Amino acid sequence: MQNVSPNTINPLASRWTSSNTDVAYVCADGTVVAIGEGTATITCTMGDATLACQADQSSEVTQTCEVTVGDAVVATEPKFTSAQLLLGEQIKMRFWLTVPTGFDDTNASAVFSIEGKGTRTSQPITIAEATPDQPNSRYAFDFELSSIEMAEPITCTFTYGENETVTYSYSVKDYVEAALDMNLADAEKACMKAIANYGHYMQPYLASAHDWTIGTDYAEMGLSYELDANAARTGVQNFKPSLSGEGASDAGVTCSLSLDSYTTFDLFFAPAGGAELNATATFNNQQYTAEKVGSRYRIRVDRIKAAQLGDTVSVTGSVGGKSFTVNIEPLTYAYVVFNGTYGDVANNAIASLYHYYSTAKQLLASQS
Repeated sequence: MQNVSPNTINPLASRWTSSNTDVAYVCADGTVVAIGEGTATITCTMGDATLACQADQSSEVTQTCEVTVGDAVVATEPKFTSAQLLLGEQIKMRFWLTVPTGFDDTNASAVFSIEGKGTRTSQPITIAEATPDQPNSRYAFDFELSSIEMAEPITCTFTYGENETVTYSYSVKDYVEAALDMNLADAEKACMKAIANYGHYMQPYLASAHDWTIGTDYAEMGLSYELDANAARTGVQNFKPSLSGEGASDAGVTCSLSLDSYTTFDLFFAPAGGAELNATATFNNQQYTAEKVGSRYRIRVDRIKAAQLGDTVSVTGSVGGKSFTVNIEPLTYAYVVFNGTYGDVANNAIASLYHYYSTAKQLLASQS
């Protein structure tokens, strides 16, 4: 048994839920926001047992309280309530903002910034419109970041009215650390750990490629979990490219995968003898056409979600009048790295990417 007291409560290491979000919702830090009339039960679950009670060290502590809302509390000004990491996407943080009923967002805007690394704008996504019973609208702002930026505090500044502002700061690293102390489902926890590994192992890989210094140019992730590189090596063998047709050997096909937030997959064609090439590709019902870039042709597929990295890019084309087809996946890049001589830093980075993909797929399957 261990003694705990209210002084040791860590709200962000807790899982807060509401039984009725039409009455009240609860933020990641435990703040309860009244939405409409009625009764809701707010539950706080903490794996580290930081409530004023007696608990076995190996047990979870769950505390519930009943909240009754009379006349709904109406927000009087915009306020950030929480931030979350979107799983299975590109690396993306979502910042939540509550605004009062009738709020005029005509000239409102949000700007994200990472200290010393410029700013990026975001348009609001209206999640819930205000109603008489739910007077507060909720907006969300999404920020896409590179794997090397996961430990950087991200600040969202919302400007409205006569240049009035409200700000909120959070990092992927902080979110992962807090979330893994919650009572997560196995698939969600596995995906969270995979994201942490992705940030951890990509840092030295990208730093060596761009001559960056981790800890100076970018904050160090310093958060990692067990990485099974052998399982990743075995898994990527399923992504060997398939080429067929009379013109396949003349197309000169190569590929690359950028590892920033937009996860861009490029297919390059260097036709033998400088022959003319025509090619189109299909990826998840989207059509792409080869464009000439310098002496090569390129088909670019960008903004690929983590769970889509194993999906097939189907290419049909002709080179010098000879037809060819290519079936290839973004994870073919991982196949190429693991079957080359790129070294442990690259192999670990690619292994972390593969596990992020596989856990994202498992998470989506568990939610369907």
